[in-house]
Amino acid sequence: MMSELGKVIAPGTLRIERRLPGRIERIWSYLTDSRLRGKWLAPGDMDLRVGGRVELRFCHADLSPHVEPTPERYKDLENGHTMQGRITQLDPPRLLSFTWGEPSDTSEVTFELMQQEAEVLLIVTHRRLTDRGEMCSVGSGWHTHLDILSDKLHERTPRPFWSSHSKLEAEYKRALPDQLAIVRVSRDFPVPAERVFDAWIEPRVVSTWLFKTAEIVRADIDARTGGSFSIVDRRNGEDVEHCGRYLEVERPRRLVFTVQVPKYSPQIDCVAVDIVPTSSGCNLVITHELSPEWAEQTREGWEMLLEALSKRLT
Repeated sequence: MMSELGKVIAPGTLRIERRLPGRIERIWSYLTDSRLRGKWLAPGDMDLRVGGRVELRFCHADLSPHVEPTPERYKDLENGHTMQGRITQLDPPRLLSFTWGEPSDTSEVTFELMQQEAEVLLIVTHRRLTDRGEMCSVGSGWHTHLDILSDKLHERTPRPFWSSHSKLEAEYKRALPDQLAIVRVSRDFPVPAERVFDAWIEPRVVSTWLFKTAEIVRADIDARTGGSFSIVDRRNGEDVEHCGRYLEVERPRRLVFTVQVPKYSPQIDCVAVDIVPTSSGCNLVITHELSPEWAEQTREGWEMLLEALSKRLT
C-alpha cells in the first residue's frame, strides 16, 4: 500500500507527513546523527547550531540491499554526490531547518517532530521551490527516503530506492496541480530579516514601495493569520485596490497571502514570501502562483518592487 503523497500547501511549498514508531529523541537522532541518517537519507557532518554547516553525502545504492540500475536520467548521481547547506532553525528535538545548498536563494527544508503517544509525527516541509517540476522531484525524493526510514524503524528490509522513486515520481506528476504558473524572484538584502519582514506589514513603510505605481492613498493591514489587507493607489485620478488575506504569518521568516486587483480581474492569486538569514543579512524569495498569461508581466513587476524595497531599506 502506497503511503500518503505530500501536498502543495502554498506556492513553491511541499509538505509530507509520516507517523514513525518510538520516542522523539530516537527520531531526532535519525535526522542529526551522521551514521543513522546515512541509513535512510545521507551521511555527513552537521554542525548543530544556527548558521552551522550541513553536509549530505548521497549514495542511493547504499540505502537498500536490493541491487538495481540507476535510471539513465540520474546517471550523474550513480557514484554519489554531496550537498552542502546551512542550518537556519534549531530547537532540539522538535525543529530543524537548513538550506538545500549554499546559494543565498536556494530552497529550504524544515523537519518538525511531535510526540503522539507511542509514535512521532514527522512533518517535512520544503519551501522556496522553483516550479512544478522541482516540486514533483522533491516530493518523490522525500517520499522515497521517508519510506526507507519507516522500513528501518519497523525493522523491515528497506525497499529499493530508484524503482520506488520512479513509481512515486509518476504519481506526483499525476497528483500535483499543473494549471497555474509559478513566478519566483529573489533578492539579497544587507539588513536583518526582521527589517525586511516588517517592511511588508507596516503601513507606513508599505506605502513607500509595495504596489506603488503613483500615490498610495490607503494602506490597511491586519498582519495575522486570517487577517486581511487593502492597499489603494491612485493612477491617473483613479483609485486601484490591491487586497487579500493572510494565510500564514511567521515573523521574520514567512508570509503567505492571497492577492487580487478587483478593478482589473476577478482572479485571486497566492503569494509566498520566504526570508532566510545569510552571513551578510538575509535573502528574500517571492513565489507567486498565477495564470500563465500573466507570468512574465508579474515577474517584471516583482523585480521592480524589490528594487524599490531595496532602496527603501538601504
